[in-house]
Amino acid sequence: MTRRKYNACRGISLAPFVCVLLVTMSFTNANVAFAQEAGTPEQKVISIPVGRSPVAVAVDPTSNKVYVANFVANTVSVIDGSTDQMIATISVGKSPNWIAINSKTSKAYVVNSVADTVSVIDGPTDKVIKTIAVGSNPVGVAINPTTGRVYVVNAGSRSVSVIDGSFDDVISTTLVGANPLGVAVNPRTSTVYVANSLSNTVSVIDAQTNKLTGTVEVGNYPNWVALNPSTNKVYVSNGESGTI
Repeated sequence: MTRRKYNACRGISLAPFVCVLLVTMSFTNANVAFAQEAGTPEQKVISIPVGRSPVAVAVDPTSNKVYVANFVANTVSVIDGSTDQMIATISVGKSPNWIAINSKTSKAYVVNSVADTVSVIDGPTDKVIKTIAVGSNPVGVAINPTTGRVYVVNAGSRSVSVIDGSFDDVISTTLVGANPLGVAVNPRTSTVYVANSLSNTVSVIDAQTNKLTGTVEVGNYPNWVALNPSTNKVYVSNGESGTI
């Protein structure tokens, strides 16, 4: 897979900063209480210096902290969402490329793709409290907010590592299709969906037993998956088909 450079503020950037789009509301009527029109949004873009090659960002809405994975710097930058100032730089494993946040436990799980590990960051202290060995070339991660379990997709070993969020240990490994990339969890149905980019399939895993329960054929090179737990619909982006 070819790595592309993107223009800053338009997508993933190799430059050592991230861009923040701030949306505020202004009212045309000075008397807001009796204004008939809500007004028009004003947009402002600011740049925040972080580490080299930021490739992923995640937000903890409880602490209002922003975590940025810096792929080349092997660090995670922590930004105060209230002031948009960087408040910490945390060393993690080699080539961090994705982050998932458990707001209930104030933990950030950072996938280190070359180190084959996951770094667990404690939100209150901004320190790595554990490093977990997973499969080969981990590239994606998702959390079940109900159970606290963490699902790490390992592209190199065609598997999903299941981590118990209470003890931060791998409790199960489930084999899936070729070159899995995206992963999503439906907490209402206890189901995990994994996009297998080279198999052109989505693996369906029972989150209670961690067993593969089905395989769904989709378009060419499925690389990401998202779901709506309210409707139980799963959306898969097929990179080479140009379809969802």
